[in-house]
Amino acid sequence: MLDVPHSTLQAWRLSPVSLDACPTVVAFFPSVPGLAFLHRLSIALHVVYVEMGACGMCLVCFVLELRGLNRLVGMSYGTQHKVNRRVEEVVVAYHQEERQR
Repeated sequence: MLDVPHSTLQAWRLSPVSLDACPTVVAFFPSVPGLAFLHRLSIALHVVYVEMGACGMCLVCFVLELRGLNRLVGMSYGTQHKVNRRVEEVVVAYHQEERQR
């Protein structure tokens, strides 16, 4: 229902999130607004690092890991590749729409 990868949900279920000692932070990320934030952040990192900066998906994963979000976001190459492929599709579609306009 939340469009979260099965592996992410399974990891949340098996081990409690311990991003921070603050209970508000721990409760935020598995919530609907927290998931929305993580999705927007992940997409923004792909746009800036991969599409604009040509740095690759490894740096996207590295930033997420540095911030401790690797426990909440699927970090496998396959998962990040799916995100990046979708970002590329949207960029190409936007370019085509703007070109026609």
